[in-house]
Amino acid sequence: PLNVTTDDQDASKIDIQNLKPFTLYRVTVQVISRAGISDFSDPKYEKTFPGTPSVPRKVMVMDVNSSAIQLTWKVPAKTNGVISHYFVYYRNFLEKVIAIPAEETYSVALWQGVKSYTNYSISVTACNDKLCSSPSVTVYGMTCIDAPGVMMEPYVVDV
Repeated sequence: PLNVTTDDQDASKIDIQNLKPFTLYRVTVQVISRAGISDFSDPKYEKTFPGTPSVPRKVMVMDVNSSAIQLTWKVPAKTNGVISHYFVYYRNFLEKVIAIPAEETYSVALWQGVKSYTNYSISVTACNDKLCSSPSVTVYGMTCIDAPGVMMEPYVVDV
């Protein structure tokens, strides 16, 4: 329990500091005077605002081919609220992944703009309704070489 006291006899409010984000607290008041100690007030329950999530954990490239990268990660150790979505950053692209409640591990196939035989740096951020985490540790995925495309019709140059 956290006890906060004031010597201000005219106090009608008090600020409680160093609370954890997105945490339900039970608040009661007790008055102490020269005449004695009152009973505790009826409890009031308040939840603190969401805070910044910690970074997504265990970001890993699981599978790669010539046109897609399969990426997985785990939810942050401290969500500090309800995670609503993730952003996956790779090259000049941003993929938004909607969070599913109670899901611990996420997996997404990155394919938009993915080119063969290219090294991609990838990071993930976790977001609640108000704030986003810092980017995760950057992971790398090298796409495979693709089969060559159809050649243009050959032509003969005057010899």
